[in-house]
Amino acid sequence: MDTTRLIRHATRWLGTFLLLGACALALALPAPKDIEAAVSAGRYAQAETMLRETARVGRIGIVAFPNFAHWPNRLSVLLGRMPVTRRLPYQWYDTPNIRVGTLADFDALARKNGLLIQDAFGLEQGRVLRWMPNARASTAVFVFTR
Repeated sequence: MDTTRLIRHATRWLGTFLLLGACALALALPAPKDIEAAVSAGRYAQAETMLRETARVGRIGIVAFPNFAHWPNRLSVLLGRMPVTRRLPYQWYDTPNIRVGTLADFDALARKNGLLIQDAFGLEQGRVLRWMPNARASTAVFVFTR
């Protein structure tokens, strides 16, 4: 089974946490004991601390978070409103510590913390997006190492 099909099936049937394990398998990463998954990093109040701890605990980290640069979010902001979507389901004033960011933002944060990005892609409705994922994907996924 190819990577795209594996990830598509994982997102449809297994949910985010198991999706990250499926990504590890699809990317031929080492045994799961070496992998630390930070599921939905946007829900952590201290995202940078979470990132450093993920890198400290596991040899390889996988993180997924809502991509604020997805085109419907951009359109909503352009029209003067904060986005409310399936991945960002709260009104701006009622958000439970969700940090929003983009693929470019996370790349800069990882580099600032001395992490090496091994792979980065977007997910949209179970599809892996590698071409213009910042604009086309509602979820960002990164695989990184120390």
